[in-house]
Amino acid sequence: MTARARLEDAVAEPFAAVSVRWFLRVRAFAVATELAVTLLVLLDTGEGGRWLLSPLPVLAATAWLTARTRTQPPSAPVLLGHVLLDVTCLSLWLTFTGGPANPWSALYLVYVALSALMLPPRGTVLVVAAAALAYGGTFLSGADPHAGHGDASDRHLEGMYVAYVVSSALVAYFVSRVRQALHARELDLLAARERVARASKVAAMTTLAAGAAHELGSPLATIAVVAKELERALAAQGAGESLVDDARLVRAEVDRCRGVLERLSERAGGGLGASAERVSLAQLVEEVARDVGPRFGRVERTLSPPDGEATVARRAVVSVATNLVGNALDACADGQRVELRVEASPSGLVLVVRDEGPGMSADTAALAFDAFFTTKAPGEGMGLGLFLVATTVEALGGTVDVRSAPGEGTTVTVRVPSSPSA
Repeated sequence: MTARARLEDAVAEPFAAVSVRWFLRVRAFAVATELAVTLLVLLDTGEGGRWLLSPLPVLAATAWLTARTRTQPPSAPVLLGHVLLDVTCLSLWLTFTGGPANPWSALYLVYVALSALMLPPRGTVLVVAAAALAYGGTFLSGADPHAGHGDASDRHLEGMYVAYVVSSALVAYFVSRVRQALHARELDLLAARERVARASKVAAMTTLAAGAAHELGSPLATIAVVAKELERALAAQGAGESLVDDARLVRAEVDRCRGVLERLSERAGGGLGASAERVSLAQLVEEVARDVGPRFGRVERTLSPPDGEATVARRAVVSVATNLVGNALDACADGQRVELRVEASPSGLVLVVRDEGPGMSADTAALAFDAFFTTKAPGEGMGLGLFLVATTVEALGGTVDVRSAPGEGTTVTVRVPSSPSA
């Protein structure tokens, strides 16, 4: 499940629940209205009570059962069936209470508008067509209180029918468009909230990394100076070569610690502010190899084209590739393949990392880019690598796609658009 799909589910579930509540209220209103009008007709005519009441118990019983047994929003086909049942009951009721001349035939529009809110486009079209046919069928009932008024009455009723058909189509169209616009706006708002939440987490981690680099910078510099002085003193006193080598090793390890702190800052988002630059694919892969370390020898590399170049934020892209390759190597046992493919095109850069590891289920893949989510054993990871990948790629204006299945490995595709060079 992609991040977009998760957002759509988050919007759809509460909207479906609200839509069902509206539908039940419309049903209650329809039953009350039809019952009141039926009683008035009975008092006025004194005839046909058995037939007048026939559709109302069905409608009332269905509404009551739906309200009592509903534990979760019903599916679209079930909702469609309920709406069509209501339209049928309304048509039967109209047939015995004046036919097309009954002004309460306007209730058809309520069901059309409600279907446009609750149902997908095909379901809405079906309700519009069914309501139009059902309304047209009331002309065949013969129950016309205007009988004997001549052709003028017939033309009036026919004009009402045409006006209804046109109005129902327009109402369905505009309500559907408004629903789609509101749905898109809700998705944008949720996406914006997620971006803000991720940005705040990245800012916290960047601050922590910068603070660690600052606090550790002074003692590391002191150790480097002392190690250099110690190396010179040992060499001047003619000490053994092993002691001089130890002093050099201390300096080398200090430089390594500085590099680790620098990469930590970049992986936590510190490299996002760097300007885009023209860089070759070979240089990118070389830097990834240096950051990954000796394990990179297990990775099969493909450059397309071999001498290709791209204009991107170099360190940010290297950090993304390093995290992906590192995770792929962690997921694979000895002998299983890890592939890194780097493609350059006029539109941007594509990174594809594929492994033959155990793969992930759909639910796990949907959570893979959340902060602090990890499938590794305790102490082997903090669950920040893929989170930082998603955040960095999003900041660069790119996309991340994950394809995985248990037993089939995982393929992660990153697309980063070209940026104007500084």
